[in-house]
Amino acid sequence: MGVSKLPEDLTPARWELIFFILGGATCLWAFVIYFALPDAPSNARFFSERERIIAVKRVAGNETGIKNKEFVLKQAIVAFWDPKALLIFTSVFAA
Repeated sequence: MGVSKLPEDLTPARWELIFFILGGATCLWAFVIYFALPDAPSNARFFSERERIIAVKRVAGNETGIKNKEFVLKQAIVAFWDPKALLIFTSVFAA
């Protein structure tokens, strides 16, 4: 709202200022979130040891998986022949 009250002949334009302000806020928030949120329940420093175990069991119960850095060639081959994965790859590559 405050940006709309600025003079019209301002450089950069008012609409550009909105992008700069919101883009800067988004980048700052991304920086905070990157360091504040854990990548897995087992690494959440705000959980106690008991809560971490419960969270890991809940994730395993949902069958959503735990972080695994092992590369499995069989999974890569299956993903290569999966039509959904090929469509996603094509749309991202084409963009």
